[in-house]
Amino acid sequence: MDADKSTLETDLMDPKIFSERTVQSVPFDSLSDASPDIRLRPEWETYQVLVSRLLAEGHAGKYVLIKADQLIGIWDRHADAVESGYQRFAGEPFLVHEIRKREPIIRRHAVARCRG
Repeated sequence: MDADKSTLETDLMDPKIFSERTVQSVPFDSLSDASPDIRLRPEWETYQVLVSRLLAEGHAGKYVLIKADQLIGIWDRHADAVESGYQRFAGEPFLVHEIRKREPIIRRHAVARCRG
């Protein structure tokens, strides 16, 4: 993952930066599938399956740690979930994601410089 992408994803997880009122978002039951080239596709698909139950159980605002198709745990703090992921899966991909009723719509733009 490149630095810009990592920073963007981390910033959107920070509740001080992401606000459902200021960023376009979609309801959890309208999430789109991950494209085939996304490294965390299995984890994202697992989150999509689990999010409805997690919200019903009152976990909104908490953070899940998912590895492949397994829910590893739920934490109150993002940093704690990430730390646990690094301890358990050093060097391997895993997903830490806030459990939300609405997900922000992320748009990425590319800017090309003219040669000359």
